[in-house]
Amino acid sequence: MSDKKPENEEELKKNPIWMLSPMEEKALLKEHQAWAEKQCEKQYDAFALCCKSFTWSFPWKCNGPKQDLIDCVGEKGSPAMFQKLREEYIDKKIEKKRKEEAEAAAAAGK
Repeated sequence: MSDKKPENEEELKKNPIWMLSPMEEKALLKEHQAWAEKQCEKQYDAFALCCKSFTWSFPWKCNGPKQDLIDCVGEKGSPAMFQKLREEYIDKKIEKKRKEEAEAAAAAGK
């Protein structure tokens, strides 16, 4: 974080660039869930196939595929993986802001 002091009231009201709005956070969470589901698609399919084969006894017969699915979703959908995605998003956001500031400075210098 920089030691730059805000020069006016408007700068004081702005959120820091690394802070995400609730809308951004929600969009990231949806993106993360979709990514985790895509990563575990094979496990979902195996569990669904097993459940179709053993309609009444699937809780006992499909324990292996169920555990594989739980492990996959637990790993890919973990808070640590979400935090990694969040940090990548913030890095992209900061880079975009720096690029915009550099372009604005170049335009103002012309």
